[in-house]
Parts: sequence; C-alpha cells; structure tokens
Amino acid sequence: MEIKEIRFGKIEYKKDGTVVCTDVVAVYQRTQKKTTSRKRRKAIFGHRRWTSNEDGKLLDMVDKGYGIKDIAKHLSRTPKAIQLRLSRLRRLAKK
Repeated sequence: MEIKEIRFGKIEYKKDGTVVCTDVVAVYQRTQKKTTSRKRRKAIFGHRRWTSNEDGKLLDMVDKGYGIKDIAKHLSRTPKAIQLRLSRLRRLAKK
C-alpha cells in the first residue's frame, strides 16, 4: 500500500519556533497488482488456437473468392491473423 494523502489535525506553533501537529492521519490507497492473470491476458491479446474446422473454412472461403476482411468477420479474427494463418498454411503445404 502507498500513502495517498496525509491529514493534519490541530497545528500549534510554540514560542521556540517549533511546530506541533496533533491528530496526524495517513490515508492509504491500495495498489492493484501489476500482473494480469493468464485468462485476462488471453482476453486482451486473443491468441486463440486455430482449429482444423477454422482452417477448412478459411481455405474454402479463399477458394470462393472472399476478401480478407470478410473472412476475418466470419471467423471472428483480425485481418492480420487471417493473413498470417494463410501464409503459414501455404508454407506447410509446400513441405
């Protein structure tokens, strides 16, 4: 926890130049963890595995002439993910 603010109560000034504060209260603020859970990271960054069913749909839609954006919408993926998967499938087909 870190200190959010400090509240002072009564302040007295003495003749010798010193200052006395009574009822000093420190207000603490809880800090959140800096790390995120695996489930949360997955929700933020995606990284869903491709299934063979999705691969089949992807290749079928490409053969039918659909555009990258249309395929991405249909498969709930980003256009970049579609491009990367197509390039990977083509590389695997060459082997």
